[in-house]
Amino acid sequence: MASYQYRSFRFKDEIRLVRIKPGPLSEQTIHCEIVHRRKSSKMLKYEALSYTWGSASNVKSIKIGQELSDFSVTSNCFDALRRLRYEKKTRLVWIDALCINQKDGDERIKQVRIMGKIYSQARRVVVYLGEADEASRLLLRHIRNDYNSVTDMQKFISSCPAMIFESARVLLKRPWFDRVWIIQEVLSSPSDVLVVCGADKAAWPDFAGCCTELCRSNAEDYSPYTYGMPYVLCIGAGDEKGSLLEILCRTRPSDATDPRDKFFGVLSLVRNEDTICRLASAATYDQSTTIIYTEIGLYLLRKDKLVMLQAIRHPHSKFPNLASWIPDWSRTDENDPFWLDIPQDDSHFDNLNFCFDGVKQVINAEGCCKSNPYLPPAFMPDYYNAEDIRDLFSCGCTAVNSSADISPFFEGVMHGCRLFLDDNNHLGIAPLEAEIGDVVGVLVSAIQPCILRARSNGGWTLICGECYMPGMLLDVTEPEEFEEYVRCKFRDKRIELGAEEVFMIW
Repeated sequence: MASYQYRSFRFKDEIRLVRIKPGPLSEQTIHCEIVHRRKSSKMLKYEALSYTWGSASNVKSIKIGQELSDFSVTSNCFDALRRLRYEKKTRLVWIDALCINQKDGDERIKQVRIMGKIYSQARRVVVYLGEADEASRLLLRHIRNDYNSVTDMQKFISSCPAMIFESARVLLKRPWFDRVWIIQEVLSSPSDVLVVCGADKAAWPDFAGCCTELCRSNAEDYSPYTYGMPYVLCIGAGDEKGSLLEILCRTRPSDATDPRDKFFGVLSLVRNEDTICRLASAATYDQSTTIIYTEIGLYLLRKDKLVMLQAIRHPHSKFPNLASWIPDWSRTDENDPFWLDIPQDDSHFDNLNFCFDGVKQVINAEGCCKSNPYLPPAFMPDYYNAEDIRDLFSCGCTAVNSSADISPFFEGVMHGCRLFLDDNNHLGIAPLEAEIGDVVGVLVSAIQPCILRARSNGGWTLICGECYMPGMLLDVTEPEEFEEYVRCKFRDKRIELGAEEVFMIW
């Protein structure tokens, strides 16, 4: 049987929809039609599917059109179609794998740019989490039977058996929650979002609300400074859009098969501005990840100045041609627990540097020791004590107080990082890649100190754009104020300032 051939679009607002023919759940043959519709039509009513593609190596075939043309879909998409199919009537759904010609790069980018509108215009978004297991059945049954009638949330949580917390933990580890695209798919929907897991269903507000309360009540696994709680649970339909830098940082833990989708997948969440519209319209799938990330970095540098450097916690590894001062948004391990607020002042970019210290000692441990969360192995307990470590982590972070157990916070902060001492015995946090001989530097207009490494052929490489040191939240932008500011911050610690320089970072 011949493969299905797509028909090209004739109108700018044209989309394809999948009409799923009726059939029993047990029927393994799925028959669909692909129809063309215009988004501007007031009579248009359809649903949109939010799901994960799954492995491209595990595919099944469905039949398309009267010709029964073969069309290959992933196994997870096949299962979603079976669950969406009604027994006695057709169902009209937008599904990206079928409604976009994935082999046509030009069509793909045009459709991706309007995906936010496609989901916002759908009368319902169906979230397919996969087929059911014991954990999903237990949790969704609990939401359906008990959560809807809750009047006392604290009493509800305290009465939940341990197996409910465990069921939530297991279900939230499913791949759907890690996918970057699902955030705009859920957020774009104005009202009706239905969660489907096998034969079980729940309304999204109930599902997200219950899971969020369970997560917050189980701080050991779901501290806001660790990686347990999916970002999609923290947002609600209709939330205000943010700046590009805010959205990229908040969605950073999410995965994308194509690293360019870390940008394309969040465009509908970004506040509309002329410059971002021009950036989005110029980016295409014909461009490499390095080019797209570089354009994003240049845009952020013009708009947010050196605040952008906070998004660089580790040296680049995937894209060697990407400049060291350009954030690699594909790194999901760069979730930033130090991120507080993006300043609203009109800071100016100056290519001035104040090199004031060098890295003298790196602590060869990630600091995730459960038995002693304060002092990692090889740290000198006679020089600093637990309170010094607490002060280091709690500086500027109101979530950590003197009575709180900072173990989860410590583990989140030290993910992929290590403690270090500079030449003046100041304690700080740097990435594991930091080495003795690296330079701790402060860029005028930056929010935090950074770590630089001299290049053999001249210039510097940025190792970390945010080297966290207690008390060093830099809130001055005028160079003449800078030396006095730094000296005041460290007036009791014998700081030795280096020379002010103009330099190149590659």
